[in-house]
Amino acid sequence: NNDKWLSAPALPARNVGASCYERMFYNCPKLKTPPVSLPFVEAKEKCCLQMFERCSSLKYTPTLPATKMASNCYDNMFTTCTSIKNPPRLDSTQLADHCYDSMFAECSSLESCPELRASILKESCYDSMFRHCISITDTPVLNASTLAKRCYGGMFSQCEGIEAAPVLNNMNLAEACYSGMFSGCSSLIQAPDLPANTLQVACYEYMFNGCTSLTDVPDLLAEIVPESAYESMFESCENLENPPLISGKSIGKRSYAYMFAHDNNLKTAPEIKAENLAEECFMMMFGGCSSITHAPALPYTTLQKGCYQMMFYDCSSLTEAPELPATSLVDGCYGSMFGGCTKLSKIKVHFTTWPSDYWTLGTWVAGVATNGEFICPNALPDQRGDAKIPNGWTVTRF
Repeated sequence: NNDKWLSAPALPARNVGASCYERMFYNCPKLKTPPVSLPFVEAKEKCCLQMFERCSSLKYTPTLPATKMASNCYDNMFTTCTSIKNPPRLDSTQLADHCYDSMFAECSSLESCPELRASILKESCYDSMFRHCISITDTPVLNASTLAKRCYGGMFSQCEGIEAAPVLNNMNLAEACYSGMFSGCSSLIQAPDLPANTLQVACYEYMFNGCTSLTDVPDLLAEIVPESAYESMFESCENLENPPLISGKSIGKRSYAYMFAHDNNLKTAPEIKAENLAEECFMMMFGGCSSITHAPALPYTTLQKGCYQMMFYDCSSLTEAPELPATSLVDGCYGSMFGGCTKLSKIKVHFTTWPSDYWTLGTWVAGVATNGEFICPNALPDQRGDAKIPNGWTVTRF
């Protein structure tokens, strides 16, 4: 750390070792001139890790002719270099894990992205690469044929100037490959089609979280939805008006958790076609969707732990709950499911005993309408409160 550096020395080495330039100019806020070039053609592990991080006066970058990457070689290399406007050319087609991870993160003056030439990606190779680059308006072409775990994770997160996403035509996905890719892109108005029929764990989680300008999103055609695949995918998309078609039939743990949470403008809930439930699968799925008036059908008789927990929490326009046909309850299955649904006035259940533990239901009807109808089997005891039958409601038995 040195606040006196104005110009960096030449670094002419053509062969470098691991970590050789790691943090070399870290937090040199007055450094304006980097070396003209880093001429090595084979990067080594962590060789330039955080090399210029927090060099806020740096206006341009050295040329980077390396064609072969190593793990973390350019990781966080220019993070928070807030004066850089143009990125260097990146010629490499042989990537490595985390090679460009957060390379330009927080470069608030960066106006364009370099061309990305690799066809085979590696784990987290582009993870957070342009995170919070608020001056970027266009994205590079992404035509890699082979994806990897978190390869595009958070790549453009908080890029507030991007209006259109790049084409994403990959049919073979990888774990968390698009996780948080456009999270916080508040100007994004055009989401890409997502044609893949075979998904992977967490592949789309948080992908469009906080994209407050989106009004329409692509249909989701996969019939098998693995763990967390759609978790928080459209959370806090406050202007989303039309939900996507959701084709999932076999779903995994937390597959739809928080998927549309806090989407205040969403008036219609999508049809749910799943043929099974899984642990926490619909947790908070529509929580905070204050404009939804009707819930999707939930015909499931075999529940799973936390499957509907907070599913409609704070849905303040919902008037009628979906019929709940299950006769046996499990831990957390209805926990806070209808809490804060201030207009809800009708619930029909099929269970015959109240659970002995608190968390199965929690405050599942706290804050519902003052008057309403609770429909239940004859055997269910008439017990009142936020965790039982709402106070003031009439009971209809069958």
